[in-house]
Amino acid sequence: HLSAPGLLKAVQKIFSRIPDPRNFNKPPTIPIQDHLMSGLAVFGLKHPSLLDYDRRRSHPCIAHNLHTLYHVETPPSDTYLRERLDLVDPDTLRPAFKRVFALFQRGKGLEAYEYMDGYVLISGDGTGHLSSGSVSCSQCCQKVSQRGQVTYYHQMFGACVVAYVLKKSWQISVGAKFLIAY
Repeated sequence: HLSAPGLLKAVQKIFSRIPDPRNFNKPPTIPIQDHLMSGLAVFGLKHPSLLDYDRRRSHPCIAHNLHTLYHVETPPSDTYLRERLDLVDPDTLRPAFKRVFALFQRGKGLEAYEYMDGYVLISGDGTGHLSSGSVSCSQCCQKVSQRGQVTYYHQMFGACVVAYVLKKSWQISVGAKFLIAY
């Protein structure tokens, strides 16, 4: 289960249970699961951007990996991927992080990360993205300048288990949390 194909299959199984946030009269051409797995593939296959993913998704090698490793039947375009993933509640992705971490822990994969007395080291960092004076959503944070101009933005905190072993840095993501203004 600690192989890349095994972990991706576990994630795909969880993603298959995430409901599509949109209502359709008939099933969509590309299911939300293909969007979620394609989004994961953008990072796993090291595409520097969604546009690069879009340009390369039909290349035979990339298409093969999307199908066999990521279980994507119909890879969406970058625009369609962005539009559909923007609607997904980030909290619905949490079970995938938890499952991968549990499999890694059960498979004794964390032992290589033990730092002191059996503990692991977790590194975290926050980042901001989507900053706009006009585009916003119900989950946006807001800041108001001294002149009264409103800027909408999103913030996220991510954490990884880290280790420095044999001059190599290893990381396991333990999740991310979007910070929401209430």
